[in-house]
Amino acid sequence: MGFSQAERFEQYVNNQLSKWIGATPMLMPICQRLRIADTVNSHCPGKEEVSHGKIVTALTLNRLLSPRPLYKVGEWWGGTILEDALEIDVEQMYDNRLGRTLDDIQPHLAAIWQDIVVQAILEYDIDLRFLHYDITSIYFEGEYEGSDTIDYGYSRDHRPDAKQVNLGIDVTGKGGIPLAYRVLAGRTADRTTPLENMKAVQRVLGRV
Repeated sequence: MGFSQAERFEQYVNNQLSKWIGATPMLMPICQRLRIADTVNSHCPGKEEVSHGKIVTALTLNRLLSPRPLYKVGEWWGGTILEDALEIDVEQMYDNRLGRTLDDIQPHLAAIWQDIVVQAILEYDIDLRFLHYDITSIYFEGEYEGSDTIDYGYSRDHRPDAKQVNLGIDVTGKGGIPLAYRVLAGRTADRTTPLENMKAVQRVLGRV
């Protein structure tokens, strides 16, 4: 029994493999110019089949293109061209694997960030004539009794009842590009931070 034209057309459509592209062609070259994967691997080589550098690049693209919680990154990954572009099979993008990379790179975050920032400054000739420094905060719901960082303090969110973490960040005057950051205890007073912040900025600029 033959198929009708409509049935044959439906078969053709169902046999097509569709992959999401989005802004990938624009973002992948930026990740490569910043040497994200190489930088991560130089500080944290690891022994995984898929390197930590590739996983960090994958997570970076996910946050920029279509943010997902860790347990849904694999589902998203399988529907994009990134599976082929980065040569990471969807089966390797499960949440425990992603979590292992995040755990392993945590002790090296400051060094990784600094290397990537220096690479960005040199690669894109970023204007450093004017820098702006400010502190913001993120409040948390819950007790967090065992945390040395999450604590009560001056609340910019007008939530004095909630514990918080402070974030100090330096950005360029032109474009607001972040150069340095520090995670500060929620109880940290703003006036106590400028000196340490200047030292952090000097460490970055001293390498340019």
